[in-house]
Amino acid sequence: MQTPPAVFPLPASNAFLGLALPGRAGAALLVVFTGLLTAWVFFLGYYPSIFHSDAAAHQLLAQAMVDERSLLPRDFAYGNQLILWRNNLFIAPALALGLEGYRAYAAGSMATFAVFFLAAFLCIDSLLQHWRRSLLACWLLFLPLGHTEADFILGQQSHLGIVVLALVIVIQAFRASQGHRRAPVLCALAVFLLVLEAPTRAVMLLLPLAAALWAGGRLGGARSWLGLVVAGALAGYAGNRWLLLSHQVVGIPPLPLAAYDHFLARASELLKGIVDYFIGFYQFAGMSSKPAHLVLYALKTLALALFAGLAVWLGARLARRVMSPPQSHPAAGPIEFVGMTGGLGAALGFFIVCAIEYWLDIRHFLWALVLLKLALLLAALQWLSHRRFERPMLAALCALAILTSTVGSALVVPPYRARLQSELAVHNDGPVFARVAARMKELGIRRIYGEHWATLRTEVLIPGAQASVITLDGDKVQFVSFVTRPSRQCVGGEVLYLLDRGIAPEMRIIEKVLAGGGREVECLRGNWTLFAGPPVWDRAGCL
Repeated sequence: MQTPPAVFPLPASNAFLGLALPGRAGAALLVVFTGLLTAWVFFLGYYPSIFHSDAAAHQLLAQAMVDERSLLPRDFAYGNQLILWRNNLFIAPALALGLEGYRAYAAGSMATFAVFFLAAFLCIDSLLQHWRRSLLACWLLFLPLGHTEADFILGQQSHLGIVVLALVIVIQAFRASQGHRRAPVLCALAVFLLVLEAPTRAVMLLLPLAAALWAGGRLGGARSWLGLVVAGALAGYAGNRWLLLSHQVVGIPPLPLAAYDHFLARASELLKGIVDYFIGFYQFAGMSSKPAHLVLYALKTLALALFAGLAVWLGARLARRVMSPPQSHPAAGPIEFVGMTGGLGAALGFFIVCAIEYWLDIRHFLWALVLLKLALLLAALQWLSHRRFERPMLAALCALAILTSTVGSALVVPPYRARLQSELAVHNDGPVFARVAARMKELGIRRIYGEHWATLRTEVLIPGAQASVITLDGDKVQFVSFVTRPSRQCVGGEVLYLLDRGIAPEMRIIEKVLAGGGREVECLRGNWTLFAGPPVWDRAGCL
């Protein structure tokens, strides 16, 4: 099958796969170095200000991997799904090499990001065939626009894997529709990996992809390779079901559908979340209307307008394609195809999140928003490739992207940098955890129990700590088997409790600790208090 001419007509010598200087290995090393440097700046300069217990859970899993010498340990409750393609893959080697605490977390996460950054680059370069431009597009793609990307993709990396796998699947599906021989294999492999970890998330990607192939006029020659993709999906699903037989996954229970008024309320809240946390308008809370702040506000507004404009353009193109004969339109190009898949995925995810009474969060379709972001970047790079002063304009694009990024502006703009330094000083309650660490050493007790958000992060913030979560269920204290290690339910001797006297359920736990022979160790700050005593939670099933 003859392939159409490249959409980006650039010198063939710049293609990564045919590069003579610096060569494939040299270019790959440059890409990995760029990913590592980006992650280094992020994890040392920004993420400590927002580090939290959900991120710390990945280090619990990594420690279980080290203890059991297994990629998928059994002494871990996996929450809603299996956890395979996240930063725990490299945090575990960091722990095994002797790193502790946040250093281990940062080192492992930096390595994970570099690997996925390289995978994303290779995928984008297979489309652009220009390694320098592909590297720029990849870096801009992973420059966090708002808090959502900063946390879920770069920080805790719970969605880094699905974003990159979605990128591989969509771009390789496009290339497969052009007749590239290796593309179906890469697409099927990515589908297998995605389904193996999370079949539900895979369905939310594959349905919009199939619709985009049909609407974009690229389904005609798909019979020759779709079978391979379906086989990859079936193999991944079989592997997922097999792994679930031997691993503890809480899963998602049957949930009620939202009533009409709830649907509208959830839709309004979700739109607000996209504006505040994906685009990043929340960063202006409490800032005065000084000229510098207004410039940043204008850049965020421009980003929002570009996404809205892209949505309108894609909607119009999709409507025209659906309502007219297929032969009346050429097949969708890469920008339209990537954007169409992202737009359909965002629409499907938005509807599902609003319709089901479950956790209201845009992270469930974050991969689709990132595809829309990629479509905007590809369009910008294509437009700049025809301009006379391309290099200065690319430099200006990078500068504007840094200022538009919530992370970038926090690192380079003085008022936001000052606020970031203030947040770094108070977040994670450094003095509080220093005192907890001192008491742990003094008492010789490493195990600490309490509420999720306050306690689980001590696993990372206090090297050597073993954190677990307990809660009050009725009148009983229960051990929470959700992204924790079940073996820590069955312990003896004294443990520490980090509890808040100002919260009624935790006050009830305090009463049980004291009634069971426990004692107050120290009032840390405000209502936060450290106790020591025997286990007071239900240990049914323990020997």
